[in-house]
Amino acid sequence: MKRTHIQGLLLGGLAAACLLVALLLARPSPAEDTSRPEPTSALPLSSNQQVRKQQGEPPQALTLPQAQAMAPQGAYLPDTPQGFQLESAYYDPTEDCLTLLWTRPGAYDELRWSISPYGASHAPRLTAVADLENYDLSRYPIPRADSVPEALREVVDHPIFPGEELSQEAVQRRAYTLKDAGDSQGPRMSFGVRYGDMVVELTAKGVDPGWVYGQLATLPGSADQT
Repeated sequence: MKRTHIQGLLLGGLAAACLLVALLLARPSPAEDTSRPEPTSALPLSSNQQVRKQQGEPPQALTLPQAQAMAPQGAYLPDTPQGFQLESAYYDPTEDCLTLLWTRPGAYDELRWSISPYGASHAPRLTAVADLENYDLSRYPIPRADSVPEALREVVDHPIFPGEELSQEAVQRRAYTLKDAGDSQGPRMSFGVRYGDMVVELTAKGVDPGWVYGQLATLPGSADQT
């Protein structure tokens, strides 16, 4: 009986030792590379895949000459407003959008100008110049949350005009002023203009509406250029 017990202990110890050796043999050595290469596609990336690959890329800072040379957006940039200086210029590859910001030193005046391809998100804000209820701010006193009908709020907040219809009167109807000691005392405006496949969107404080119209009227696709 005692011999049988000892034999059982020996067999159990032997089995444990065999298991330990098996585990050690199964473990890869430090020098061994067990990683597998990622499978590669034999086909080139489609245009949609390329767009998805671009998503998440940070905006790219540009100089003014670089922004002006960017096609096609650079053709839709304005001159620098008198008394202003370029604050920043950047290109967002995710939205294919070029944005420039000019500011007036020592003041709160600014001009933000963006150019991007026309897309579905712009369509709800597209309005004919004849449809005054869609953009004429003289019809809607501040606070506009109380004066603008809910169905029109999106287009009234930032309308987009067809380039061939834009007029100086329409630009003037977008201008208004606010009495705020801590901000610009000049005219403010916010709207966009569609030129074929491209859209220019701007917000301005302290910039003359006549100057803004003059810049927009010289861009490709405007009434003066068609």
